[in-house]
Amino acid sequence: MKCEKCGTPFKNGEKFCSKCGGVLEVKEESKIKENFGDVFISVFKFILQVLIKPIDAIKENKDNMSNPIFASILSVFVSLVMVISNFIVNIFDVIVVKEYTFGKGYETSWQLSRIGNLNFLELIFKNFFIYALIIIVIAGVFYLSSLVIKKEINFFKSLTISASSIIPFVLTTFILTPILTIIWSHFVVVSLLGIVYSIALLLGLYNEELKLQGNLKTYYYSVNVGILTIILYISLVSLFETALMAL
Repeated sequence: MKCEKCGTPFKNGEKFCSKCGGVLEVKEESKIKENFGDVFISVFKFILQVLIKPIDAIKENKDNMSNPIFASILSVFVSLVMVISNFIVNIFDVIVVKEYTFGKGYETSWQLSRIGNLNFLELIFKNFFIYALIIIVIAGVFYLSSLVIKKEINFFKSLTISASSIIPFVLTTFILTPILTIIWSHFVVVSLLGIVYSIALLLGLYNEELKLQGNLKTYYYSVNVGILTIILYISLVSLFETALMAL
């Protein structure tokens, strides 16, 4: 528990803050009902809030965000949406065949027999593991760095923020872009906008929680973005080398 005025941690039973002298109030944390149906409804409402009013979503769901069940279900849900969307796109890429015929141009045909060429285990289980790991790594990096600057954030709240910030990226890259590129190939730019918005949302949500200012704010986010960029670069290089070895 922390003082609402200055953020100094205090133990249950203390009446005044040791730093600012403010009166300490212990608020009961709102608990999510054990009924998973209620949890899913809470998660769904939170996702809608994040898309419309992200900062308000964080303020109104502070207690829920620290709940392990809420954070876990949100992370699993976001990962599953990415897996399902990517799975559908891969199916269409395989069964929809475009062939160019001189004088007729491109002709599109549906070859359902080609669906057997897909590696379902990799598309579902491997991708789910990768997407979930990305969310956990982002949360872990910000959580550990918050310990370094002595502005500790609850890990499950960090996990919730991480999963929440990826939602715009998921919406644009895995859902909107595949649909829009059917109309016009240049709609791939929507993915770039989603990435930019997700990064801005990630930093905005963490700053709403940590309340950093000045040089500390600049250094904190610069270092974290740098660490994540290095991890991403190493991961991409490893995947590229693995792909080359498989050829």
